[in-house]
Amino acid sequence: LESEEVKASCEMRYSARTAYTPRELKTREDWNEWQANVLGAAILLPQKEVDLAMRRFAETPLINYEGRYSYGDHLTLRLFCRLFGVSKTTASIRLRQLGYMVDRPFSEYVDPLEVW
Repeated sequence: LESEEVKASCEMRYSARTAYTPRELKTREDWNEWQANVLGAAILLPQKEVDLAMRRFAETPLINYEGRYSYGDHLTLRLFCRLFGVSKTTASIRLRQLGYMVDRPFSEYVDPLEVW
């Protein structure tokens, strides 16, 4: 019942602030899942509360090496998840949205316990 102009204004455009995987947003189900994840993360983790928690737990953004974290970042993420009672996936989505998590390729990961 809406005009084409109103319908067009409601469509979500690509956001440079969001990290998309190659599989994401190709089908309507992917789009719906992405929207549900983003909305859920925003509801469970309000920005003011996340800002306060990250000031307390971390001085720099967390670095995600394709699912692996340095020991300090892993500990920070666990404390963050425990504080808010959310999963690592939910926390990661929201931290990325707010700029508190950066994605890097696994090839850049350096394990401090690895000895050559």
